[in-house]
Amino acid sequence: MGTRIRRAMRSVGRRLRVIALTGSVVGAVLATVALGTSAQASTGATQVGRSETIAQLTSDGLRATMTAHETSGGQAPTATVQVAAYHRSDGTWVRYGRPLVVGRRSGWFWKVVTGRFGVEQFSAVTGGVHPLRLTVRLLVSAAVGPSAPFRFAVAGGRLVAG
Repeated sequence: MGTRIRRAMRSVGRRLRVIALTGSVVGAVLATVALGTSAQASTGATQVGRSETIAQLTSDGLRATMTAHETSGGQAPTATVQVAAYHRSDGTWVRYGRPLVVGRRSGWFWKVVTGRFGVEQFSAVTGGVHPLRLTVRLLVSAAVGPSAPFRFAVAGGRLVAG
């Protein structure tokens, strides 16, 4: 009877070791998968924070640029679009004040405004009372079409909306 008990105890011990080893292997695999997923997320799989110049124009020593800044990731990432104006001074471009937001912050779809037809209109008028007046229209989406025009002008040495 003592032999049967010893055999049974050895058998139970072997089973427990196998279960423990299996659990360790499964745990290691799950940990590796979890670390790989978090590493992918931390390396910028969505790359939020990208910036791209989507339009630029130059006329008579004046320059204007429109830049999209990605503000969220996912299937439909959003963007904030800014416009800036510059004048030529001593061979370098000097910006008029701060860049201004076109529409609302995060109000545009990244893939739309950075796409081929994302900028519907980006035009400038120079001369007159203001040295530079800009008109901007962006594509809201293929289904909606273009936005209403946004107008900007240089007044008092800085870019202003209106």
